Amino acid sequence: HSYNLTTSAAAENILSIADISPLLTLRSLRRVALPSLPISVQPVDIESIAHAWPQATSIEIGEKAPMFPAELQLHDFLPLAQLCSCLTSLSLPFSIPASFSAQDCPRFGTSRSPLWTLQTGSTDVAFSEEAAVFLACAFPEATLQAWRCESKRDDVRRINETKCAFVRARNEELDSRRDRDTV
Repeated sequence: HSYNLTTSAAAENILSIADISPLLTLRSLRRVALPSLPISVQPVDIESIAHAWPQATSIEIGEKAPMFPAELQLHDFLPLAQLCSCLTSLSLPFSIPASFSAQDCPRFGTSRSPLWTLQTGSTDVAFSEEAAVFLACAFPEATLQAWRCESKRDDVRRINETKCAFVRARNEELDSRRDRDTV
């Protein structure tokens, strides 16, 4: 099952998750596409979304909506990593400030998240080594992408490169430990 809702890109009101609460009762949704709705998703809403759509493979909210400040940061997505075992694509406005702190970062190697694509529409994206480490631990397979953020492409590229280097180094370290333990 999938749900795709579009509205005029000139929507004047910013909606909240409460405005789409009937959709949260549809637990069998696999693909949620609300690209044109200006929905302000708050950190507390992410857990509701994760519980509502545990089988979702794709969640897309606000990609084509008018710009408004992003309330979310990377660490707010941990409930999705923990509860949505099928989620491979997530597209929401969120920020990565230069001062990002990897609070509540899961231990490397414990996440089973299959997320491949993590997209942001926020213009508040800055290179942060801690963001790269957080991505590596919470969403080891994910590639960060940006829409409407041409000026931030270099920061996004650097985060992805740093994340990949961290994952590679940690995997080599784990392989080395396993080799020592088997000898």
